[in-house]
Amino acid sequence: KKEHPSKAVPLIRKAMEQAWDDEDWVDLGTVGHRLNHLAPDFDPRTYDCSKLVTVVEKSGKFLVERPPGGGVRIKRR
Repeated sequence: KKEHPSKAVPLIRKAMEQAWDDEDWVDLGTVGHRLNHLAPDFDPRTYDCSKLVTVVEKSGKFLVERPPGGGVRIKRR
């Protein structure tokens, strides 16, 4: 059974808190790294998504930014 992406929000927020510096925006790669430590079994496919960024977008709880030069940053809505 697939979970709705909103079920991943508490875990993503916890990873964000560990990755924060002085900005509201957090690099998604850093969040993914923190997720690996918090929940080694985390898999976007559990939420019917192929990538972490898709889980984040479909949850509806985060803003997603793709700055020039590459990368993805997220912050809470």
